[in-house]
Amino acid sequence: MIKRHLKVQDATLTYFIERKNVKNINIRLDSEGYIHISANKKVPLDHIENLVKENIKALTKSIERFKQKQSVIQQYKTKQFVTGDTIKLLGITYTINVIETTFSKVCFDGNTLMLCLPNPDSYDERVKVLKSYIRSQCEHVFSRILKYVFPRFQEYQIEYPRFTVREMKTRWGSCAVNKAKISLNMYLLQVPLKSIEQVIVHELCHFIQPNHSKKFYALMDKTMPDWRDHKDILEREGSVHGW
Repeated sequence: MIKRHLKVQDATLTYFIERKNVKNINIRLDSEGYIHISANKKVPLDHIENLVKENIKALTKSIERFKQKQSVIQQYKTKQFVTGDTIKLLGITYTINVIETTFSKVCFDGNTLMLCLPNPDSYDERVKVLKSYIRSQCEHVFSRILKYVFPRFQEYQIEYPRFTVREMKTRWGSCAVNKAKISLNMYLLQVPLKSIEQVIVHELCHFIQPNHSKKFYALMDKTMPDWRDHKDILEREGSVHGW
């Protein structure tokens, strides 16, 4: 692992380079907010540095966004999911009402989410019931959206992917093209349907264009022309850190 520094106006941008047996240069933010670059050992350092310079605005924006999200992590960590707390689902904010019952269930009354369970004083039980409900909704919603958008990709003859629902700390989605598999973050259920659609379209585009090249973004524009608007909503209203 090589540690490098790049002067950006009055600040210094630090990034790490890892040599791997890969065809493309990959740039990502890790879970701590550091820039990590993986590149083949044949790629010269000055070429990687030039790539960083070319993408400096996007990288700086990503780091700023990461820092903003870090500032609200504590809010999500301390949420107890008790009566009066709120939770956002598909872009709508609901007030939680915890009710003691003989069964475990989530139901709704207008903008109130009723969390019914036998042991309402147990934090673990409240989280367990909520997560079970959210995962089941993710399965339903994500499946419906995937089925809706997939015909846009038929001309490329890609395999219809299966998907899994996961808790991911830094990404909304990822894909394994060779396995025809997409992983989607369960916290996507916070945001409106169109923002979820944008993530799924993004991952399907990677089945055709593996990196974030001009061809990739041209394909995004073709398959979902207004994707940028819905990505903005995702970044404003969604959080990978919790509800």
